[in-house]
Amino acid sequence: MQIPRSVRILGISLLVLWLTHQPIIDVLVDWQWFDTIGYVGVFETMLTARLGAGIAGFIVAALVIGLNVRWAFRAAPINPMRLAMLTGDVGLDADRLLRFIRVAGVLGVGFLAFMFGLGAMSLWLDVLTFIAAEPFGMTDVVFGRDVGFYIFELPLIASLHNMASALLVVTILPVAIYHVFQQVYINRSQEILSPPARKQVLLLMGLLFLVSALGWWLDRFGLLYQKQGAVWGIGYADLHARLPAFWAMMVVSIGVALALISSLKQTNLRRPVTALGGYFLVRLLLVSAWPGVVQEYSVRPNELGMESEFLVSNIEATRTAYALDRVEVRPFEAAEDLTLADVQAHPETVENIRVWDDKPLLTTYQQLQEIRLYYDFVDVDVDRYEIDGRSRQVMLAARELNYANVPQTAQSWFNEHFQYTHGYGLTMSPVNIVTEEGLPDLFIQDIPPESSIGIEIDRPEVYYGEVTNQYVLVDTKAKEFDYPMGDQNAYTKYAGEGGVAIGTLAQQTLFALYFQELDILLTNYLTPQSKVMFRRRIQDRVQTLAPFLTFERDPYLVVTDGRMRWMIDAYTTTDRFPYSEPSSF
Repeated sequence: MQIPRSVRILGISLLVLWLTHQPIIDVLVDWQWFDTIGYVGVFETMLTARLGAGIAGFIVAALVIGLNVRWAFRAAPINPMRLAMLTGDVGLDADRLLRFIRVAGVLGVGFLAFMFGLGAMSLWLDVLTFIAAEPFGMTDVVFGRDVGFYIFELPLIASLHNMASALLVVTILPVAIYHVFQQVYINRSQEILSPPARKQVLLLMGLLFLVSALGWWLDRFGLLYQKQGAVWGIGYADLHARLPAFWAMMVVSIGVALALISSLKQTNLRRPVTALGGYFLVRLLLVSAWPGVVQEYSVRPNELGMESEFLVSNIEATRTAYALDRVEVRPFEAAEDLTLADVQAHPETVENIRVWDDKPLLTTYQQLQEIRLYYDFVDVDVDRYEIDGRSRQVMLAARELNYANVPQTAQSWFNEHFQYTHGYGLTMSPVNIVTEEGLPDLFIQDIPPESSIGIEIDRPEVYYGEVTNQYVLVDTKAKEFDYPMGDQNAYTKYAGEGGVAIGTLAQQTLFALYFQELDILLTNYLTPQSKVMFRRRIQDRVQTLAPFLTFERDPYLVVTDGRMRWMIDAYTTTDRFPYSEPSSF
């Protein structure tokens, strides 16, 4: 039965929509989220880089695979009548079969190119880094290249080399399988490959070994990041065995490529088979065996003497990478004749001597100040504030709302997303005072927060935190739970500027699909001014905002201008500084 053209177009459109709807939804949601927090330019740059890299990868893969598949079909066209005889279906429609094969070929090429496009999209940060490359003004001691080459340029070059190798392999396999199937199964030939097929496969394999030669050249730089024996980076065995082996393999790879290409007009595969066998034999001896022999029987028994100069280079590079070479060491002589007068002359120093440890203090806060089971103190931070004209070191913790601790009888979709939207206030105490009961002297305490030091909190609502993770809907018809008042509860309405608009039907549909929550479309509590707040966990929020930065694991809370704000330290880091020992952040 012939399927109508309109039905086929509709089916293909629905399939494409089903495959792409989630990425489209993610992009639209992220776009609005970045715009709301004022960093839409960052998102557009990241999106442009991703799409540019993905489209470039798709086009290159489609051209390479597509042209080779077309070459294979033209070099060895399928004989429909022969295929019909082999399958026993003598009534086979030849034209229809050929159309089916063409469509299958196009879809197969499209799928493979699409997968390469996805892989290329993951290189977006390497692409931007490559474009923004800057010299460091210092070179490595082995290859004499500027450090900027290793940090900004080498990652993208290495990734493109890996993708080129994978692309050639993915091209060779289906082409070779098709030719073998065509020659052996359909044509019933005793030759595995026909002359045109042999030329195509040999040419592709020759290109693969030329790319492999580039890979061996790049592998030299990889020795600066590996650890063999006592040295991070190049050691004795690397310099005297692995590096020469890599140079030799680069030459051998070029020789194999030339041997394969020069065999295009030959009628047998003796030269290609010999070249391939020689390649793997040389690789086994030079790359796998020889450096191990040197390391085990020459370096290991004399490690201290043979690795000393390399250890020096390793240590110097590590000190430079961590800026330890710029540390100024100054001796400090501790005074042993301290008197009461000296102590009284430095009251600010003495008042800030810390006697509280954060872990027992956190437990104490939890016992004294959580007030309700659904509140949580997650972490205690240390900070300094100007109190009564003096700098005082204090410890403080935010009172976050942990919805998982809300009583089961009160847990519902409405309560989770409309009412229990935020925590409330904080607790603060000095680092150096313990009461007669062995408790901290609370500067700020209770709900609503009461301050004894002049630091007032006008907006104590905690919408973001270290454990806050569920999305909430604010500025709605529903009242938000604010804080408990004995047997009653105080309610409030969101008065901030955060959140993404969700007041229209289109926006509600978008977020219903994003969160996979149909209730967002069915609820009657949303208004044209309503907003959705998500990515409320500080670590998730900043990592989404700036994935190119490395963040401290622990954000910390500060009170300023009557508001509670979260701070987190961020760094630009790299694990590509040559010859240096890496460290977990």
